[in-house]
Amino acid sequence: HLVTHDLNSRGTQTILLVLERHGLSLDQAQQTLKLWIKAAEMVEQHYGGKLQLALRKHAENLRQELCEMFAGLELTPDRLRFAMTLWLQNVVSAPLSLEQPSLAAFCEENDAKLESLFMAADKLNVNVAVLDDLIELGQRTKDASEGTHG
Repeated sequence: HLVTHDLNSRGTQTILLVLERHGLSLDQAQQTLKLWIKAAEMVEQHYGGKLQLALRKHAENLRQELCEMFAGLELTPDRLRFAMTLWLQNVVSAPLSLEQPSLAAFCEENDAKLESLFMAADKLNVNVAVLDDLIELGQRTKDASEGTHG
């Protein structure tokens, strides 16, 4: 790790220098760095170092709140959930799945569980929204290929 608790380490001194060059005093830079270190420790402690887990948790709550807020629209609950998920993916890069049929098909074809797929993505630091897109694209490519050759 570049940053350690030792404020005299080379990595720490480099970050302090960058902060100072952006107008912070040495004291402000040290306080900022201590805060960042504490934040990293908390993410490690509560989310195994995977910030996307915290983001997904809160994005899921926000999606639910938005679905409740827009429940009066003339959309089925599934379409509304899809719309809110897509919106959150695009507005804040929320690590949420659109839960499209291609995802279920992929899991079935590969004898995998959705939770395991998401855990693998998290382990590799791949946003599940990107994974969603890749699986959907793969399914469309497969469908097009089978339609032309099948």
